[in-house]
Parts: sequence; structure tokens; C-alpha cells
Amino acid sequence: CDTAIDEGVLITGYPDSDRDGYGAPDAGSSQICDYQLGQGFGAYANDCEDGNTAITPGSIVCVGGQNPAALRICQSDGGWLAAVCSVTQSCWAQPNGTGICR
Repeated sequence: CDTAIDEGVLITGYPDSDRDGYGAPDAGSSQICDYQLGQGFGAYANDCEDGNTAITPGSIVCVGGQNPAALRICQSDGGWLAAVCSVTQSCWAQPNGTGICR
């Protein structure tokens, strides 16, 4: 990749449009040089929302609507889990697109 010792050694990378290190799970994969990680490719294909650097596995996003406590949690497989805050809390949307229960 860089005309040094490791020529011909490729790793699997996943297209990562927001460059947060997590690629989109439905975007396929490519064989890349390791230096390309962070330059449009991520090491993992589990970004629930590949257009927002703040949303990565474990992030909470408020759903809104009828239930102010409704939220989604970004799972480690790139899918969403529907959930709610505790009975006495609501989900508060943050400027970066994530949410918190309080």
C-alpha cells in the first residue's frame, strides 16, 4: 500500500461517509490499505446513522411524537432498538442529534 514492508496486505473496510470510524451496515465492504481507515472507510459496519458523527453504537436518539419518553438505541450490529426512558423521565434531544433521558 505504501511501498514499504506490508505490500499486498489488505484489510476489510466499510464505507464511512461521516468519517467517525463506523461504516454503514448496508453499504458493502472493500479491501483497503490500513491507512485508509478514517479516510472514508471504517473498521466496523455498524453505524446506525452514517450521516452524523455523534451517532455510533450505544447512542440514544429521541423518537418524539405521542410518547416524550420514546427513544431508539443504536445497537452494535447497526440496527436500532426501540426503548423508553424511565417512568419519571423524558427523552431530551441534543443539538448533535443524540438524546438523553432526564
